[in-house]
Amino acid sequence: NPVLEDFESKDSSGRWEFSNGKEFPGATGAFSVTKAAAKEGNLGGELSFDFRGGGNYVEASLAVPQCRQARQVWLWVRKPTANRMTLRCSDSEGPTFQRGFNFAYRGWQELHIALDGWEVHWGGKNDGVFRGAPTRIGFIVENDGARTGSVHLDNIRLVEEQARASSAGNEYTVVTFGPDESWGLTANGKSGASRWLRLC
Repeated sequence: NPVLEDFESKDSSGRWEFSNGKEFPGATGAFSVTKAAAKEGNLGGELSFDFRGGGNYVEASLAVPQCRQARQVWLWVRKPTANRMTLRCSDSEGPTFQRGFNFAYRGWQELHIALDGWEVHWGGKNDGVFRGAPTRIGFIVENDGARTGSVHLDNIRLVEEQARASSAGNEYTVVTFGPDESWGLTANGKSGASRWLRLC
């Protein structure tokens, strides 16, 4: 699957547009290309947010340079906060669509997001049906968790294959049972020979 954005080219930062969700005033933030956000290669995208002054969301969006058919967006994400994320996508016939996703795992993971099962849509025929090819995609961080922080993005791809999951779902890692997840054993009464054992 061809890469839409890997942040390695000199003009990567100029292709992205940052929005503070000005229809809901108060949010601030930025989008930058930085080494700190790299999963693969030398650079990645960092979407930072600050909701201490209010606001509902911040967004980083990218125009899709060619009319390419797609049924999924795949990308690597590192989201160390509990804030919900949302994919926003416009198609070649004019409407815009949104679907949200959330997960607790704080390390890098690859997300597979189907371009259907939309939660919100507007514009165009306004019938909720994604047609044609994506012309713009955006990644949103919602104001429903940490007040400040950042999310890292890398290796974004448009995929033509149908998603394996149902149209209402996304594919992502839930847990890895790593030491950073603070797994342990709790027992009511005497625990006997019970113990927590992590195999790797």
